[in-house]
Amino acid sequence: IGGEFRVPDETKLHTEIYRARPDVDAVVHTHQPLVTIFGDLEKPILPMQGVMAQVVKQGAIPIYRSARKVTTTEQGAEVAKVLGDKEIVHLQNHGVTIAGKSVEEVVINCIWLEHQAKLTWMASMIGTPRGMSSDDLKMQASEGFGNDARWRYYASLLDD
Repeated sequence: IGGEFRVPDETKLHTEIYRARPDVDAVVHTHQPLVTIFGDLEKPILPMQGVMAQVVKQGAIPIYRSARKVTTTEQGAEVAKVLGDKEIVHLQNHGVTIAGKSVEEVVINCIWLEHQAKLTWMASMIGTPRGMSSDDLKMQASEGFGNDARWRYYASLLDD
């Protein structure tokens, strides 16, 4: 604000989530291909593998049924309302928005969400995927080792 660069088009998408959710310290909006397809089809992304599966622990991902860019306060407030107390919301035919406690957390969740979507899609090519049981999902989540180490891992991939 007040700088030399133009304010990004979808600033209201972020600011209205912050306004509605004081518990949120980071918001990311992406256009991930498989996640976007699942949102278009209104199909669930299942918890399929390991600790990464916890990204879909919330169950069904709510859907904001519009492909428009979120550029107004009213649109941003609508998205925040659809998100509710969840961490992820599909922007149908547009992408996904993820809210969380840190930039590291939301970026990691973006990576993990696309991975779970890929596994769900691949499993559906063979049969009907079931996903992990809630007990296994809880066990995997309890064995996690925190976002610091995960962030270092993903950041190290950029060094190659």
